[in-house]
Amino acid sequence: MSYYKKINKYLLEHFPLLWNTNLVWMVPIGVTLNIFFYLFGYLITNTSVLTRLPVDDYFFKSGVSYIFYITAIIIVVVWLLRFYKHNPFKYFYPVKKTYFYSLFIQVFVILFLLSLGNYSFTLGAYAKTKKLLDVAELEKDRRILNLAYPFLVKDLDNYKIDKRCYPAPFPLQLVNNVQIEYTENEQVDIAMPDVVTIDTDAEYNKIFHRVDFSKPYIKFDKEVYQFCTYKTIVIDSCKSKTEVDSIYDVSKVYGINKYSMFNYCTTFISNSDTNYTTETHIVPVIHKWLVDKKVDSIQLALSSFAKICDKYKVRYKFDPKVLANLALNLDMNELKTGLVTNDLFYSDTYSSNEYESDKYLTNALPDAAHGEGNFSSNPDISAQLQLCKKYGVDFSGIQTLYTNSEKANTNYLGTDIFWVIVFGCIILAILILAGKFTTLVEILIAVVIAGVLLLLYFFVFYSMLRLSSRGSNLYLGTLIYLIVIAALSWLIIFSRFFNKWIKDKAMLIFYFSLPVCFTVINFLLHYSSIYYVFTCNQKVEHYSYNITQLNSLIAILLSLIPAFYLVRKWKAIKE
Repeated sequence: MSYYKKINKYLLEHFPLLWNTNLVWMVPIGVTLNIFFYLFGYLITNTSVLTRLPVDDYFFKSGVSYIFYITAIIIVVVWLLRFYKHNPFKYFYPVKKTYFYSLFIQVFVILFLLSLGNYSFTLGAYAKTKKLLDVAELEKDRRILNLAYPFLVKDLDNYKIDKRCYPAPFPLQLVNNVQIEYTENEQVDIAMPDVVTIDTDAEYNKIFHRVDFSKPYIKFDKEVYQFCTYKTIVIDSCKSKTEVDSIYDVSKVYGINKYSMFNYCTTFISNSDTNYTTETHIVPVIHKWLVDKKVDSIQLALSSFAKICDKYKVRYKFDPKVLANLALNLDMNELKTGLVTNDLFYSDTYSSNEYESDKYLTNALPDAAHGEGNFSSNPDISAQLQLCKKYGVDFSGIQTLYTNSEKANTNYLGTDIFWVIVFGCIILAILILAGKFTTLVEILIAVVIAGVLLLLYFFVFYSMLRLSSRGSNLYLGTLIYLIVIAALSWLIIFSRFFNKWIKDKAMLIFYFSLPVCFTVINFLLHYSSIYYVFTCNQKVEHYSYNITQLNSLIAILLSLIPAFYLVRKWKAIKE
């Protein structure tokens, strides 16, 4: 304690401002708090968490945020009690011109350090994630998962003929030979058409869908599919059109069916490596297994999938032997839904100690939670489909695991929360500094007066200004209103006709209105910088000055220069 007193005495004699803000003590407290929550994030992060929650959002969803901010609030309250206890400005002690500017910086630093719990905790969680999830091992497991996933048949739509991408001439598009004219500023989007049905008027189909029945097409039941490639014809610098280039006869390609394992071409777990694609690395292997009837290979892939689920404590229930047999013998056109669902497991509601008991089917849903309506004319296949009613995999858990690994290895930290913290600390610092030259009662009275002025603005000015078609007019009107309020406050402060009680309230109105005024100026600069570019008979809006977090921050900081200057001038006015 004597050491503490010696330091405080030295600060009081040589650096009174540091002594008043306790920056020398608050910085180590803030750093220690963040180190503690870094370690906390590291310790409580486990594989179970990484399959349930986004690791970058774990701080909030785990409830740790409440612990941190309650602790931070207690520290701030204790600090403020001492901070306001010693106030040289209020008792007319001489202070430097830079008093309030230095005070603001120190208060902001303290508040900022006590607000970084999310980042310190998340960095600790990232460190633990990198330790638990080896990148090389995850990449090895990624291929196994992608190879096995098609045989689990989660989403039947992924197995439709229009999804096929292998072998040549696939991938192709469905015919929709409607010419699309567009400008160079527009995004070309060729929508997949509805499949032509024979039951409707043939001539209508020919006109609307542009299906050329004189060229090769395939028919499943009453539905007609025609496959092609498109080409884009440039008309001029502004216009082009998209039309059919070539129509392909796909009837002789093996495994052609409306729904089939051969049509699968979806990536379960994506890879950041652009050279690694499902079309080139996964689909050819799947086709070879299906063509060669490699039931053992399919079963091994599914068994390896289950082992990976065990390794990362991802819940599942399925029989690899049953699914491998269905992959080779099931007519997928008979299915109404997929075989294995994600819904049997509630990946966001279980804890790590529940894994063993919940590894198999949960009783939360009935037996026919999915797969209802799936049937087969083959009795053996139909019996196996009945077993699939109880099959489930926490697919989202696996995807969350890989997403968390990618975020951890890139140390991904969202910037939105950072800027919320920065602006929040600035606002709090402005409020705290107001307590240095006035009282809480005066602040509350000033807030009431500001509320009345705000109501006046909304009822009188805003209702008129919002009728304007231009955003600049709204902000210009708002700025004029604020300038009038600030000017009146200035006149009251330096007028001889008003007593101190009124001047105090005017000072607070002026002090709080300046940051708002400068923020409005920032918006006004944006809307006033509008210009138009005419391209291909289209008028496009552009702004030479755009609002960013940085220039918004600069605007608020600039507003504090005249605010703090006037506070000193106001305090020096003779009563």
